[in-house]
Amino acid sequence: MLLRFALLTGLRPEEYCGLTWAEIEIEGTVRGVARVRRVMKWFRAKRWKFDEPKTKSSRRDVYFPVSMARDLQEHRRQQLEERMRLGKHYQRG
Repeated sequence: MLLRFALLTGLRPEEYCGLTWAEIEIEGTVRGVARVRRVMKWFRAKRWKFDEPKTKSSRRDVYFPVSMARDLQEHRRQQLEERMRLGKHYQRG
């Protein structure tokens, strides 16, 4: 799923790793949109951290086909079901 999303959107790894469901619009749309507002960066302190994109033009909306939006809806539904099934044992990754 992630590889297909990356290929269809052309996002860089630090961009798609910085996305959360809040930045991905997939419900009731003609096509999906990912709103790039932050990136995941590796810092010298040897840890990953969310940060601002380097340039203003890096903050953008990236559109993808409705077929990908449907697949993401199904993926999101499965995630939520798994989360509910695990209950208090669910751990955020």
